[in-house]
Amino acid sequence: MLKAWRAWKALTEEQRQLIAQGQVTLSRPIDDTIALLKPIADMDKLLGTGGCATLGCTTFAAVFLGIAGNSAIIAAGLPSWLTYVWLALWAVVFLFTLVMYLKTRNIDVSDNLRNSVMPMLYVLRDDIDPQRPVELTLDLRAPMAKEKLLRTEKPRDRLTETFYNDAWISADATLVDGSRLRWSVVDTIRHRSVTKKGRSGKWKTKTKDSKKCSVDVELTVRNKSYEVEGGEAGEKKTSLSASKTVKLPSANAVDPQVVLEVITDVFRRVQPAK
Repeated sequence: MLKAWRAWKALTEEQRQLIAQGQVTLSRPIDDTIALLKPIADMDKLLGTGGCATLGCTTFAAVFLGIAGNSAIIAAGLPSWLTYVWLALWAVVFLFTLVMYLKTRNIDVSDNLRNSVMPMLYVLRDDIDPQRPVELTLDLRAPMAKEKLLRTEKPRDRLTETFYNDAWISADATLVDGSRLRWSVVDTIRHRSVTKKGRSGKWKTKTKDSKKCSVDVELTVRNKSYEVEGGEAGEKKTSLSASKTVKLPSANAVDPQVVLEVITDVFRRVQPAK
């Protein structure tokens, strides 16, 4: 976490503002866009899976170990000065983890940035006009942030389902051949919480996440340059669109290949004009 904090300190003021805002709208060339977002994604990678939540658990674990260790020393009849040494060491660890938790809890961003957005931008970079701005809208907030809550349902007793809407990317880019590519992805996440009585007679609550990932793609090409299979033909241009919904067994970031496959399917319907 210390490395993540150093990475945060190394960010520019603009990059820090993007994290603070959560909802980001950019309009700049593809290389500039990548250069702006990459340090943020690298910092998020240092925070690791689970990010600050993991650090928070570490903080509480430190409290438990401090109490347990002190009790063990007393129970073993060891010299009392060892108790003070142990408590001093524990206090250092506890204070460090607590301080780092407080510092980093607000800088964690959605894993969609590093696991989906950045790989997509890298793959498409060579096809995008480097001189034209890419219109990019991102939601860097956690997929299940309270602002994204759709509804809560109780299908039956002791079962609660909470739904979230995460529209985490919308992009509009001009390609090197003058075509226009637009794509967007929206996740509908379901968080299930079930309380059951186990064999021991104790009640336990289990949670499980799943989601539907909806991808929409639109490609607009010049009629003089391409022959198009289907699509909405205009006088000078033709637009093609494709959509796909994928069900996933968790709320983890979608594989960018899922989005790229929809984009590829649209391009297969286009052939150079003879």
